Amino acid sequence: MKRSITYFLFFALVCFAQNSYSQLQKGNILLGGSIGLGNSEYKILSSSPSNFGTQKTFSFNFNPEISYLLFERLSLGIVFPLSYSRTKFSDIDPTSKSTTYAVGPKLRYYFPFANWAVFPEVHYTLGRQMHKFSNYSFTSGSLEDQKATTKTNNLKVGVGLAYFINRHVGIEGVFSYQKNEFDNEDFFGPDTETTSINFNIGLQVYLGKKEE
Repeated sequence: MKRSITYFLFFALVCFAQNSYSQLQKGNILLGGSIGLGNSEYKILSSSPSNFGTQKTFSFNFNPEISYLLFERLSLGIVFPLSYSRTKFSDIDPTSKSTTYAVGPKLRYYFPFANWAVFPEVHYTLGRQMHKFSNYSFTSGSLEDQKATTKTNNLKVGVGLAYFINRHVGIEGVFSYQKNEFDNEDFFGPDTETTSINFNIGLQVYLGKKEE
């Protein structure tokens, strides 16, 4: 009796594992993306000649992607990140806005267990950031609306956790370290570099051959 129960549990575990990992088979296509929201506030605490006072920034990013499983558990794809940010200065009327478009390759490897999988990933993108802001004009003696464009390149390294709802759909969360470099084309200021740690929630759809 005990041996029969052991055989049954082993058979069930094998079937369960096969169903869980079927979405990670070679040749499957992954469609999905992630979103992220942010809100930050910057305050000048010491006396300063600047009249910008408190700065509040709202940001939103959306990262659609398509990938192909080159081998079991290893996917290579293309990601198309889109981001938007808006900064409001408390002591002056204008609001600064920026929109960024980019594209680049993405590599990911899955370590599955049951209905879950842990994965490291890395992607690198190139793009452009469009700015709309107001600047003081010495000619008119007032603030004037201006536009500028910045070249961007972004390196993102992260680790995530995916939960497979079924063999075609997975929900995932990703912690990542991100490094951005900005090449100012229209600005008079220097090129800049920023680093950040982020968390995004995403959804993946796994498309594969129909099982016979």
